[in-house]
Amino acid sequence: MKAFLTTLVLVSVIWNSYGQTGRIEGESWSNYVERTAIESDHLEPVDSYFDYFKYEIDYKNKIRSFLLDTLNKRPLARLLVLPSFTSEYVINLENIEGTYVVTKVSVDRSIWYAENPDDIKIIISERSISKTLADKIDNLFETALDQTKYKNNGMMGTDGTTYYFTSIGNSGRRTATKWSPRKGTKINQLIGITEALTLRNLNEDQLIDEIDKLMGRF
Repeated sequence: MKAFLTTLVLVSVIWNSYGQTGRIEGESWSNYVERTAIESDHLEPVDSYFDYFKYEIDYKNKIRSFLLDTLNKRPLARLLVLPSFTSEYVINLENIEGTYVVTKVSVDRSIWYAENPDDIKIIISERSISKTLADKIDNLFETALDQTKYKNNGMMGTDGTTYYFTSIGNSGRRTATKWSPRKGTKINQLIGITEALTLRNLNEDQLIDEIDKLMGRF
């Protein structure tokens, strides 16, 4: 099924690449890819539940069951990571009675490819961070979500990683998505900063400096 779906997407990519992407006449493919990466350096709206196929809904229900159900429903910031071939995971930041806790929930194998869901093992790790860093992460997510918009080209991806960004702030609960952002883009850096929250040798001062620099790019 997944091979068939990948073929369909690939056909769409090829068709879009030659007629629907907004490619400038005479523009090289490499320049086009670089230009569109810059132009689309923002989060994108999440599709409506009613637009999903049944197999997508079934998969997302498994993701919720294995990765999300144990977490607080009101995160300050949450990054859900769904790779094409490796195991899925989520990084969650929440305020628990004044303590700012980063939780990573992962699984020992891909939920998508698991033949028997009962064999999947859940792995949970936690650490606390300072209020200063938590506030910086919260503000960074809110800023990125403020700039969510639809992409203006017809490019679609095949294999890669889909990211979901969630925050609950003054604007209420918001979620946006991005597929495999290119290295050096703002969204790629946002992912790197969020991933750094789970590092064993986390340097908060250094990470805060990186956040301040990234905020200057938004």
